[in-house]
This record gives sequence, structure tokens and C-alpha cells, in this order.
Amino acid sequence: MLRKITTALSALALVILGSIAIAPSANAASGGSYCFQYETNGYPYDTQPVYIQFSDDMVNWNTALIMNTDSSGCGAFYVYGDDIYRYVRAVARQEVRTSLGGVAAVWSGSSPLYGNPGNAALSLGTGLVTCVSRSVYPCF
Repeated sequence: MLRKITTALSALALVILGSIAIAPSANAASGGSYCFQYETNGYPYDTQPVYIQFSDDMVNWNTALIMNTDSSGCGAFYVYGDDIYRYVRAVARQEVRTSLGGVAAVWSGSSPLYGNPGNAALSLGTGLVTCVSRSVYPCF
């Protein structure tokens, strides 16, 4: 009787361990969150555009989603399809135009963290948005 119980428990342990070893991760990168604030004053980068970008090699990035931050300078995104298996980051970028349509300044920044392929819900952290003037007008 003891031998039958030992054999049954051994078989059960092999089934359980085999299931754990074979089963793929159910936590593929399904989404994440990000925040941005202005470097100059710490105010939130509120209701502004953010680009969710994906990469296979962390060198060549492609924009897949364009989102807007909320009033706190934060936002969230969801990932579908093959993008689950790519690196992900959030990039803030806003062009300030002159009255003639030229670019006077560009506000930009990147999330301080990157999401690795296959992660579950993740936080990309709080990025700083800085300004580069492209004209005689200072950043404002």
C-alpha cells in the first residue's frame, strides 16, 4: 500500500513539475503606465502627446500608439499581438509652432525605464520633458 501511495505521489509530482516547466508565461507584456513632468518646474506634462514605441533590438524604435497624458501627466497603454514580444518605451514630444507655422521649440523626453519583452503590466516610470529652442524665441 505504501508503495502505491509513493508511486502515485511521484507521478503527481512529475505531472505538476512538467506542467510548470512546459507552460509558457501567461504574463506577456500586456500593457503599462508612464508619467512625465517638465524638467524646468516639475509640473506635470498634462494633456500632451506621448508616443508608445516598440523595438526588437532597443536601437530601432517604431511608434505604434499615440496617447495623451491625463491632468497628472500620466497615462496607460495596452499591447496586443506581436508587440507583446518587443521592448517598449514611452516618448513625450510636443512642437511649439510660430504664428507662421515654423517650429519655435520642441519639448521632448523619454521614459526612464524600458519594458522587456514578455513582461506583464509594467511601469515605465516618470520621465523628464525638456525644451530645445529652434528659433530666436526662448522656451516658454
